[in-house]
Amino acid sequence: MKLITLSIIPMFLLVLSILIFSLVGCSPPDPSGTPKSFTPKKLLHEVYSDHFIIGAAVASSEYGSMDYFDKKYPNLLPHYNSLTAENAMKPEVIQPLKGSFNFAPADRIVKYAAANDQKIRGHALVWHNQTSSWMTEGTKEDVRENMKNHIETVMNRYKDSIYSWDVVNEAVSDQGSYRADSPWYVAYGGPEYIIDAFKFAKEVDPECKLVYNDYSVVRPSKRYDIMTMIKKLELQKHGLSGIGIQAHWNLYYPELEELQRTIDLFHQMGLEVHITELDIDCFDGIGNTENRKFDNDLAKRLADRYEEIFELFRKNSDKISSVTFWGIADDHTWLDYFYNSTWNAGKKLKNYPFVFDEDHRAKEAYKRITEF
Repeated sequence: MKLITLSIIPMFLLVLSILIFSLVGCSPPDPSGTPKSFTPKKLLHEVYSDHFIIGAAVASSEYGSMDYFDKKYPNLLPHYNSLTAENAMKPEVIQPLKGSFNFAPADRIVKYAAANDQKIRGHALVWHNQTSSWMTEGTKEDVRENMKNHIETVMNRYKDSIYSWDVVNEAVSDQGSYRADSPWYVAYGGPEYIIDAFKFAKEVDPECKLVYNDYSVVRPSKRYDIMTMIKKLELQKHGLSGIGIQAHWNLYYPELEELQRTIDLFHQMGLEVHITELDIDCFDGIGNTENRKFDNDLAKRLADRYEEIFELFRKNSDKISSVTFWGIADDHTWLDYFYNSTWNAGKKLKNYPFVFDEDHRAKEAYKRITEF
């Protein structure tokens, strides 16, 4: 009986301690509670100074007439040594009407970068989207001349400021081969416009890094189509020097093995690798339909994801030239409105894709990619 009594005592004490802790509010932490955030102490671009350029996309006038990027993020902008215009250099913004150029938003970004010793990546010269319809109207020669004038005017204006341009954006379809419904493809009657774009860009600035930029590059079938396009059109002969791998990824996609394979294959082709448009969708493309807050569980999964991705980037720093986030902090991200493969204007579903939160404080993800 004494042995039985003694064996019961530890169990009794354990139950009693749980009851006491519950009564005084010391229960185990809720895994879905609010994660800790903090003021960052290390600048991202300094941490990666021996690896690659660290950049971010910034809006110029998208925030509103007075709330520009430099006023919105004064404490976070120093983390980056490269800036990309989120929209200010796209064709419909910079030349909405033929011969009528709107340089003010782009100039603001270029001026800020020059004053703060930051580089500029240009985005984008030729794209099927966000391009004024007049550019691709008329005969093939009319359209060719429109493209030539646009590229020459824009590149010459920023020739001493921009080190790399996304010359052609998203010219390969998800179904295979070229994006045949692109107004450029239709106007030319084929993919020759891609060759022209790189030829014109190279003529303006032979020293500039000229890039082909696309999404889903890590998907084997699309990767193959892009590689085939580059070889078939002999784009490297016409000025192509790099591949832009858009990193609109999520907590599960892509697999690291496919990302590594993608980097290796383009490097073997003699192309510089640029990781562009990096953001991590916390809701796998369907949107935050439950209006979920950024809790401890999401914070950990996001941190795990950023940690493994940047570890791979560091291992490939001899192949990767730049890594550019598609935004700065969670208070401004296109993912709030882009879900289910559709732009849902006015229907915001909050996403949390960056290493800085809505209050511009660092997340656990920031810590993971700066302490290694």
